[in-house]
Amino acid sequence: MSTAALAPVAGPGARPSARWWWDRGILLGGLLAATLLAWRQLLRLHTHAHHEAAFPLLLLLWSLMTVAMMLPAASPMIVTFAAVSRRNGGPVLLRTALFITAYLGVWSLVSIGGALAQAGMNAVTASAHQNKLSGQLCFAIALLGAGLWQLTPLKQACLRRCRTPLGFLITEWRPGASGALLLDAQHGTECVLCCWALMAVMLGLGSMSLPAMAILTGLMIAEKVAPGGHRISRGSGYALMAWGGWQLVMLG
Repeated sequence: MSTAALAPVAGPGARPSARWWWDRGILLGGLLAATLLAWRQLLRLHTHAHHEAAFPLLLLLWSLMTVAMMLPAASPMIVTFAAVSRRNGGPVLLRTALFITAYLGVWSLVSIGGALAQAGMNAVTASAHQNKLSGQLCFAIALLGAGLWQLTPLKQACLRRCRTPLGFLITEWRPGASGALLLDAQHGTECVLCCWALMAVMLGLGSMSLPAMAILTGLMIAEKVAPGGHRISRGSGYALMAWGGWQLVMLG
């Protein structure tokens, strides 16, 4: 796709129509509704004893968690994709729905992996004696790993792509319904590489802590949309490593 085709989206003379503002409001409303529904379901389920939870419940919890945490962070990319699709004609609603489906599909694979990992951890820490010590050690390792990942060049490269939705679409655009699926499968993969370590902190906690989910969601959104997002990312990396180090000291 040529950059000229995208110029109306970003150019200084671009004036979105009243219809587009209405459509964008509906899209953002739908994303907000899906996010709030996921949080509502998590509120209903978070009181379960997760160390005894069956795998289907763990999978449901992880699936809800990825929707609740990642859909808000992906909203700028989704809205930009819809705007570009509209400028280029074609079935905007279908393409946008496929784009969201592919994104959540990639994260559903992460949900399966998270549920399997948590089930394995639950089996290892099944006894009361092992549970506390092993849980604290896993949490410390998760914090240290997440902090280190925040500082890696790959994390920063993926974050840079997530922070510039229009730039991503200019370089990677694919037409048609299949193009929407492939495009967001690629974006979803980069998003996973950007955020997987922060999600792993939830695995280290050993339970679906709603306050921790809210804090990490805020961090991921700030990384992607706030001014100085790269500095926020690196700063959080140092903070997570310090916290993980403190947890190891406490174990001694």
